[in-house]
Amino acid sequence: MAFLVADGTDAGPLEQLKDALRERGAVPEVLAFADSPVRTAGGGSMDVDRAVSTMASVLYDAVVVPGGTDAAGAFSQDGYVMHFIAEAYKHLKPIAALDTGIGLLNTACRRRCRRQHGQRGCGDGGRNRHAQR
Repeated sequence: MAFLVADGTDAGPLEQLKDALRERGAVPEVLAFADSPVRTAGGGSMDVDRAVSTMASVLYDAVVVPGGTDAAGAFSQDGYVMHFIAEAYKHLKPIAALDTGIGLLNTACRRRCRRQHGQRGCGDGGRNRHAQR
């Protein structure tokens, strides 16, 4: 499973999810802009396994988009991260989005729909259809 993190990620819920998934046999991998630790929203540090720019979402069984206002803002400005999320969506990978990560997921998926279907997008009338998939 790919866990996307950046400076400002809300580490508490993310660590709880990683621990619960490890107990069930999953292998979480933490991806960030660079292969170096990130500063969490609480001021701590989180280790990173790989740089997201060196990986493709199709290599993972699922993607987790965490919360954290600073992290979501940084992710939304990075085309590679937005493509990573949209590509996971396109390939029907399970995507978990926490807190502000929900808005980021919606944005990535709407951009993909607009590229595929034109300005009308997926025709969901502005509803939050992507977060419910």
